[in-house]
Amino acid sequence: MLRLYLQLNDLMIMAVKYQVFLCKRPQDLLLITLNHVDEIRKFLLGDSYVMDLLDHTHSLLFSVSCITAAAVHTTVDGFLFAASFD
Repeated sequence: MLRLYLQLNDLMIMAVKYQVFLCKRPQDLLLITLNHVDEIRKFLLGDSYVMDLLDHTHSLLFSVSCITAAAVHTTVDGFLFAASFD
């Protein structure tokens, strides 16, 4: 039974690595992470403490994704935001 569990764990890790490998933009990695958080929620519906943690994680990831969508990433300075002079 332990061997089967370890094989399944290795398969899941390999699938996540493959998803990360296919990412072409930083936003793709955030979307994968958000999808995984949503799937974890489905498994842990009964535990309110874990659900609160997942909700907080989801909101943090969503706010980061909104910030990165509005910015341009550079290798030297980090993120550049468009200035608004309205």
